[in-house]
Amino acid sequence: EVNRYTKKPTGRWVVVRNSMTLRYLREYVDKAHKGRRIAFTSLNTSFVEGFTAFLTKEKRFANNTVRRHLCTLRLFLNEAEMSGAEMNRSFRAEGVKPPGEELTGQVYVNEDELNDLFHLDLSANTRLERVRDLFLVGAWTGLRFGDLVSMRPEHIEGSTIRITTAKTGTRVTIPLHPIVRAMLVKYDGKLPRALTNQKMNDYLKEIGQMVPSLKAKVMIGRTVAGVRREVAHPKWEKVSTHTMRRSFASNLYRKGIPARTIMAITGHKTEAAFTKYIRLNGDEHAVMIANLWNEAPPILKAV
Repeated sequence: EVNRYTKKPTGRWVVVRNSMTLRYLREYVDKAHKGRRIAFTSLNTSFVEGFTAFLTKEKRFANNTVRRHLCTLRLFLNEAEMSGAEMNRSFRAEGVKPPGEELTGQVYVNEDELNDLFHLDLSANTRLERVRDLFLVGAWTGLRFGDLVSMRPEHIEGSTIRITTAKTGTRVTIPLHPIVRAMLVKYDGKLPRALTNQKMNDYLKEIGQMVPSLKAKVMIGRTVAGVRREVAHPKWEKVSTHTMRRSFASNLYRKGIPARTIMAITGHKTEAAFTKYIRLNGDEHAVMIANLWNEAPPILKAV
């Protein structure tokens, strides 16, 4: 199947997502409408509200899971209308209003913590050492895991990496951070051999437990079955391959680098998408402003 918008084959994860939404739609119709087929002309706000309540209260899904299925329902309706299906004239796909995305369990590793990782002695365990080194390269290049593992020596031109990202087809130019340079020297101009994403995540947690600064507790909140709860977790528990890009974006943003400049490297098309990667807390934002004020010239009193 080819995506009508991108003209590219539909990715496996999209097929899985669509199949799961269809499964829950059928469950909801079987339960609430006794299996009666629902025509597109009958779809209305009441149907969407019932489906939302089914996902939230009966399936007890987290807020973001509910959002994902409602976004897919909206996609279904758009596709049906574009294919010529007769729709409810007073109700279109715009009538499906998913809840806002909840930023849950997504941390970033700050510069001090990355430095601690870099200096962690893993020479006795090459398996963990390779994983740590690849994570550091990801945290200082902002590349997605798939692009990182496919990077070759020919992508390095002088002091920069030039690579076309697989997901968006965007050509990005990334300056080499000193730690990335050190890794290229260490591995003879290449990157350490990559493992599967799942193995990387498992080993990163094993490594994280060895770093004292990553044992600090972070509060992770999520809404499940309509109830918001916050639980304290050691930071290492939440570190994964996805943390690399968030760390890259957050650390540069924290230094005051303009969002548009960082986006030119991460390949984000919109600031709305980019800001999801920024994980600074209130104290860190306050420090950024304080540093800016401290660098400004003193205000002169009016004569």
